[in-house]
Amino acid sequence: MPPFRLAPTLTALLLLAACARAPDPAERVTHEERALAKANAAWAGLYSQRADDTFSPPHIRRFAPYTAVLENGVWIVRGTAPAEFHGSMPGARVRESDGVTTIQVDER
Repeated sequence: MPPFRLAPTLTALLLLAACARAPDPAERVTHEERALAKANAAWAGLYSQRADDTFSPPHIRRFAPYTAVLENGVWIVRGTAPAEFHGSMPGARVRESDGVTTIQVDER
């Protein structure tokens, strides 16, 4: 086979090998700061996919500071809302054992 015909095949194989990587290993979330970071990343990802105003950066900032409390192996992430606030605010649950994050909306 001439070398110029082998080049596209080799290039395709190299690209495929570069794209096929092992999934990220599970991350144990042992600190409140890491749970907050995981929640923020999940909210940003959701907003970039759906542009849901509940997860927009200004709406997220509105409820700062956020707290993360570990309950039965799950970090519960909640914002701080004024007493007179009524509506929805972002929340999250982050599994301590592997960092899997579930987004939720807290209604007040």
